[in-house]
Amino acid sequence: MQFLLVMLLILSGFVHLLLVTIYDGALTTAQLWSIFGPEYLILGLSLIFTTTRWLKLSTHLFLCGMVLTQIMVICFITGPMTYIYVSYTNVVLLAGLILGPLVAAVYTSLIVGLMSLYAHMLKQGLIVASMSHFAGSSNLEVIATNACFVFTGITVSFFIHRQTTLHHQIVNEKERTQEALKDLQFAQDINKIRAKQDSIIGWIGEQLIFFKYSQPFFAGVLPKILDTTNAKYVFVIPKVSGQQIVCSEVDEITGEVSVRYFVNHQLVNIIAQTHTLQDIQHALKDEFSYVDLSEYTFHLESDSSLDEPLCTLLLLSSSQLDDSSYFVSTLSNMFTAFLQREGTEAQLRQLQKMETLNLLAGGVAHDFNNLLMSIMSSADLATQLAGNNTELVETLQHIYWATERGNALTRKLLSFTPSDVNNTELVNVGEVIADMTPLIHSFLGSNIGFVVHEHSTCPSIKIDQQDFENALLNLILNSKDSIEGSGTIELILKFNQEKNTLDIQVVDTGNGIPERHLGQVLTPFFTTKDHGTGLGLSMVQAFVERTFGKITIDTSSKGTTVTMSFPLQQNTTSKQSEVANSRFIAQIEREHAAILVVDDEPLVRQMLAEYLTRENYRVFTGDSVSSAKTILDEHTVDLVLTDVNMPLESGVVLYEYCVDEFPSTK
Repeated sequence: MQFLLVMLLILSGFVHLLLVTIYDGALTTAQLWSIFGPEYLILGLSLIFTTTRWLKLSTHLFLCGMVLTQIMVICFITGPMTYIYVSYTNVVLLAGLILGPLVAAVYTSLIVGLMSLYAHMLKQGLIVASMSHFAGSSNLEVIATNACFVFTGITVSFFIHRQTTLHHQIVNEKERTQEALKDLQFAQDINKIRAKQDSIIGWIGEQLIFFKYSQPFFAGVLPKILDTTNAKYVFVIPKVSGQQIVCSEVDEITGEVSVRYFVNHQLVNIIAQTHTLQDIQHALKDEFSYVDLSEYTFHLESDSSLDEPLCTLLLLSSSQLDDSSYFVSTLSNMFTAFLQREGTEAQLRQLQKMETLNLLAGGVAHDFNNLLMSIMSSADLATQLAGNNTELVETLQHIYWATERGNALTRKLLSFTPSDVNNTELVNVGEVIADMTPLIHSFLGSNIGFVVHEHSTCPSIKIDQQDFENALLNLILNSKDSIEGSGTIELILKFNQEKNTLDIQVVDTGNGIPERHLGQVLTPFFTTKDHGTGLGLSMVQAFVERTFGKITIDTSSKGTTVTMSFPLQQNTTSKQSEVANSRFIAQIEREHAAILVVDDEPLVRQMLAEYLTRENYRVFTGDSVSSAKTILDEHTVDLVLTDVNMPLESGVVLYEYCVDEFPSTK
C-alpha cells in the first residue's frame, strides 16, 4: 500500500511539473493547485496513516483523494471521457481489492452520482468544458488520459503482483500443510507402533510373573516380538553360566515361527567383547549355514542399566527396523531381569538342597558316627587278636583306613552346619606341609615351581588337620589354574608377634583376579571355571572362620596372595588336663573300678563294654537314662561313660542326676 501511494505521488508530481513547464499558461496557478493540492494532501495523509493501525481510514482517504482528483481533472482539463476510462476502473478496482465488494459498490454509486451531476450541470450550461478555449487542449487531454492510464497500469500491476504473492503464499502454505499432514500421519503410524509395542511389553510383563522357567517363557514371547518388529530372527544371548542361546526364526515358505536353543561360546564371547557385526555374522554361520546372513540388517541391544549386561538381544531383519530401538532395549532389560531371576532361583534351589543335605547330614551324623566307631573299634580289637598274622593285620588296617575316610566324609558334609563338630587339636603346620609337599609337586607338574618359606620357630595352632590340608590344597589348585604356561607358587609361614597370629600365605605369579570379581570370590556358587561349583573358597573361608581366624586376598595383574591368619592359643590348660586325665585313668586302672556305659546304639555299647572287660573292669551297660538310674541304684559305680544325644532324656540329665544323687561317681 505504501509503495502504491508513493508511486501515485510521484506520478502526480510529474504531471504537475509537465503542465507547469511545457504547457505553461494553459491553466492558472489556482487551477493547478485546485487539481493537485487536494491530491497531495489526501495522498500524504493516507501515506501517514498506513504506518499506524488505522489502515482502513488510510485506504478511504486514498480512494476519496482519487475521486476528488479525477473530478478536478475532468472539470479543468479533460472533460468526461477520460473519467469513463480511468476513474471508475481505478477506484472500483482498489476499493474491491482492498476493502471488499460492498465498499466497491458504495464507491461505484458515488462515482455514478458525481458523473450524473457533472453531466446535468454541463447540459444546463452551468459549467463549460474547460479545454475548448485554448489551443493544444487535445494534447493536454491525451497527456492527462495517458497519465491516468499509467496510473491504472501501476495500480493493476501492483495488485496483480500482490495477488500473485498471495497465491504463492497459499501454495506454499498448502505444501507445508501437506507436509504437516504427512508428519502427522507418520506420527500416528509411530504411535500405533508404539501402542502395539507398549501392549506387548505389558503382556510380556505378565508372562514374567506367570512363567518360572525360560523355555516356556521364550516359546510364548519371542513369536510375538517377531510379529511386532517384522524381524526374521531374534536371538537372546545370555551371559549367565549354564544358560543357552535362544533363537526364534520365521520360516520363509510357511511363515511358521519356531524357537530353538543352542550353545555357541564364540558368539557369547564376541558379544561380551563388543566386536563388529561381521564377527557376529561369522560366529552364526556354523549354526545357520543354510541362511545367507549378509542379506539381513543386524540390530544389537543390551541392558543399558548395567556395566556388564547379563543379556543381549540380537534381531535380524530384511530391512531397517523403524522406531524399535527403545522397544528392543526395554525387551533386553526385561529378559535380563528374567534370566537373573531364573539364575537366582536356581541358586536358591541349590541352597535349599544344601540346607536339606545339611539337615539330613546332621540327622544321620550321630548314627553314622556310631556305626563308624563300632567298625573302628572292631577293627582295632581284631588287630590286637590277630597277633602275627600279617595278611589279616593288613586287611584290618585297610578297614580302619576306610573308616577314617568315612569319618572325614561326615565332617565334610557337616562343614557348613552350625552343629558342626570339629576334631581340633594342636597341629604343627610345618610338619603337615612337609608331608604334603611331594603330593603338591606331583599335581603341579614341571612347569610350575613350588617353594616353602617356613618360619624358624613356627608354633603349633589348634585346627582340624584334615580341613587344613583340604583348604591348603584348594588354594594351591586355584593358583595353578591362574597361571598360564610356567610360573611359581610360594607358601610362606609368618609368625606375627604383634597380632599373635600365624599367617600362612599362598603367593602365585598368575593373572590375578579381575577387580569386578574380587568381592564375589568368597561367595558360595560363584565361579569363573567352566565346570566349577563355586564352593572351594567358601569352604576355605568357613574353615578359617571356625578357628576364629581371618582370610584376606590381595591381587594384581602380576599375581595373587591369599593369607590365612590363625590365632595362637595358650596350651597350658590342655596339657594340664591331659596330665590330669592320664593320672585319673591310671588310678582307675589300679583299682579295677566299675564303669557304667550308657548309649542307645547297641554296637557302640557292646564294643565299649568288650574293650573295658578285656582290661579287667567291671562293666555295666544301659541303653537309656532310666536304665542307667536303675543300675546306679542297685550297684556301686566309679565312672559313668554316657552318650549325650539319646531318646527321651539326654546324657546331660543323667549327669545332673549323678551330681545330685551320687557325688562320688566320676
